[in-house]
Amino acid sequence: GINAEYMGFAQLKKGMEKTSEKLGDIFAGFLNFAINFPAITVASTTTAKVIAEVLQRGVRIPELAIDFKNLDDSSATELFCGLRKNIFVNKLTIRNTTPHYGKLLSDSIIHNSEVIAKLNEDPVALYEGVLQSMSRLMITNNSFEDKDIDSLAKALKSKPSLFHLNLEGNRITDAGAEYISSVIESAQHLSILDLGSNRIRANGAKILAIALAKNKSISKINLKNNKILPLGAQSIAVLLKTASLTVLNLRNTGIQDEGVAAIGAALGANKTLQNLNLGGNSITAKGAKGLSLGISNHPALKILHLGNNALKCEGVAELSKGLIMNTCLTQLDLSRNTIGMTGSEAISNVISTNKSLTHLILSRNEKSMKFGNGLLLNKTLTHLNLEGCMEVGEEFANGIQKNKTLEYIGIGNNTIDVALLMQMAQGLIFNNSLKVLNLNGIIGRSTKVVKNMFPELLLKNKSITELSLNNANGLSPAFRVEILRALERNSSIRKLELESRWENNVSKEEHLFEGLKNNTALNYLNITGLILKKNGGSSLAKMLEVNNAITYLHIANCALGNEGAAGLFQALAVNKSISALNLSENSISILEPSSFLKALKVNRSLAHLDLSKNQIGSPGADIIAEGLLMNRTLTHLDLKGNHIGNIGCRNIANTLLKGCCLCYLNLKKNYFSGDDGIALKEICAQWGQCHVIIQPPPLQ
Repeated sequence: GINAEYMGFAQLKKGMEKTSEKLGDIFAGFLNFAINFPAITVASTTTAKVIAEVLQRGVRIPELAIDFKNLDDSSATELFCGLRKNIFVNKLTIRNTTPHYGKLLSDSIIHNSEVIAKLNEDPVALYEGVLQSMSRLMITNNSFEDKDIDSLAKALKSKPSLFHLNLEGNRITDAGAEYISSVIESAQHLSILDLGSNRIRANGAKILAIALAKNKSISKINLKNNKILPLGAQSIAVLLKTASLTVLNLRNTGIQDEGVAAIGAALGANKTLQNLNLGGNSITAKGAKGLSLGISNHPALKILHLGNNALKCEGVAELSKGLIMNTCLTQLDLSRNTIGMTGSEAISNVISTNKSLTHLILSRNEKSMKFGNGLLLNKTLTHLNLEGCMEVGEEFANGIQKNKTLEYIGIGNNTIDVALLMQMAQGLIFNNSLKVLNLNGIIGRSTKVVKNMFPELLLKNKSITELSLNNANGLSPAFRVEILRALERNSSIRKLELESRWENNVSKEEHLFEGLKNNTALNYLNITGLILKKNGGSSLAKMLEVNNAITYLHIANCALGNEGAAGLFQALAVNKSISALNLSENSISILEPSSFLKALKVNRSLAHLDLSKNQIGSPGADIIAEGLLMNRTLTHLDLKGNHIGNIGCRNIANTLLKGCCLCYLNLKKNYFSGDDGIALKEICAQWGQCHVIIQPPPLQ
């Protein structure tokens, strides 16, 4: 697929002005070579005009996404005219538009002889022309109201090929649901209906359920964030008994115990549902009892979301009765349900006997949870998330130590005794199944035992690919240093997170990154908050000159300063792997011209650069502007909060006019006057390729 905003249309068009051929002809010719061309994204005026020409030539573009945020009326009109003439687009995604476009586009294409004058009053004919071949239509977060849905529905009624309709995040009420019901009845190939985050109530749910019962092709329904209440859930339950649904999302719909009990009863007659989301519905033990009966012998249900309810110990105890009998459920979410000791014991019984469960989420429950014995007997669980919900004890540590199936363990934001942490780590040393270990925010005492424990794990374990120790309170800078050094002989870790919010001075470590010089496995490193200063920065730069495996480097708030930044940019002139670099909050006030410019000129891998919240000022902006003209790979640049002022703003604007590869530029909080900010936005709109953020509005 192609995101057309990355294609450099502005420069291409400028070069083509000297020839007699049109840009549309050139691009159409290019696309004609791609017989199975999958998708195009349009988000700027220049690109819209080009793609409009391509569409009118009948080029096959099966999937087209249009973001109207930066499009003007003229380019939007051209796009829809092109769509009306192209019969090959079958998936259309529309973002950031308003109902205004329905009428605007109707009025603006009257010159087309195929469109009759009634378009002045009614956009239906326009929709019919545009939607003649669509099988997938997504109009999300566009503030469409019932009257606009009425127009759309009239056009869609004559499109029996419609397969997927997504109207999430609009302003559809029960009246709009009635219009949609007519589409449901006529579109006999409609399989996916997404109406989440609208304003549909109980009556609207009833209207939809009646229509859905007449359509035998519907398999996936999303009604999340619509307050259909228990009465609406009862209507959906009636549908569930006869329809061949595979996915039903009723998250945060206010259905409560009464509605959940109706859904649970309907599951007894249903044989097809595979994914059910009932999160955020204030479900208690009463609702859990009814649901438990429904899931006990269900032959197809694989995923059940019950997070953010009020199950507590009693509710989990009721639910566990059905879970023990169930033989096909693979994923269960019980996060944020205030599950205590009794509830965790019930879960322990479930995982010790259930033969199908692979993913279990219990995060953000009470600290008194305890179910290590279940892990000793379980042979199927691969993902376990217990973040912020327990005080890890010997029983759990013993279960983790002996379990041989877990691939992901999340026990961050918990209190872990040092001795038990060591016991768990020792058990993992020879574990061959674990791939991801999340210990973010663990609270423990930093002792010599802890310092040596995880380095040994990294040296001997051959399966772990991701290790997260962000904001681990009590783990000293020396511990993090040992982790980094241990990577010299580790060949499995791909992602390492050691972010810290506390002051950790390791500036004396001259060989801090020595172990990474010859490491060929690690490609993601986050050491935000680890104070590097001169020596640490120098060690990092030397490592990057040699290492060509790391692609993502996050070193925000590391106190690099000007000297550390200069050394880092010198290394980038040699490095061939870094594609994303975060240097925010590093007290950089001067960009050393020779190192920075050489890095941008020579480097061929860096695509994302974050220099936000430094103090580079206007002189730094001048150097950046010069460097952008030399570079052909950097697409995303964040300069938020750098005090670049009016002069720096003008230089950046002139660089955009001359042409560079940026697609995203963040200039928030840079203290340039209103006139310069407005001029910059106008230039960006004229240039058409780069999305520039200067909000909040420039100072007047």
